[in-house]
Amino acid sequence: AHGSYGAADTGERWQNAYSIDRFFNAVDAVNANGTPTCRINAVAVTESERVHLRHRAGEVLEREIGDVTEAIEMYREALSGHSGYGPSIDALMRITRNPDHRTRAAEIVEPLLREQRRFDDLVQLLEQGLESITDPLERRTELQHLAEVHERGRSNARDAFAALSRA
Repeated sequence: AHGSYGAADTGERWQNAYSIDRFFNAVDAVNANGTPTCRINAVAVTESERVHLRHRAGEVLEREIGDVTEAIEMYREALSGHSGYGPSIDALMRITRNPDHRTRAAEIVEPLLREQRRFDDLVQLLEQGLESITDPLERRTELQHLAEVHERGRSNARDAFAALSRA
């Protein structure tokens, strides 16, 4: 079965192995706390490569190592190189559903959603945040912000009214 791979498969596997090797060389240093540190700037030539490697490091930290706090920071670093990098924005949106990490992930992703006019995602983020607000005045203020997004961002007066009626 090993010999049945075509030349294209072999080339693709070689490229994948090379990419994985570069990635692990970028994150193989460990600080005193045992957390991987990155030397991405040393191995990535272009800003696009640095963004991708930072995002990939975030994925490994989040999914393989279980260090969501460090993963959030790695996604933030990826977005500092390219604020519209969809995979990192999507990862932070996913993390906002985790109550333990919601606040930090939301602090990073909310301004980007506004800047990029991703109003449907912003509505989702604001709705998630409402679940944890117990102070009536703070809840009312957030519902007013949500109504503004519906009205000005999404041009949806009905949803804006519905948000205000919940205030």
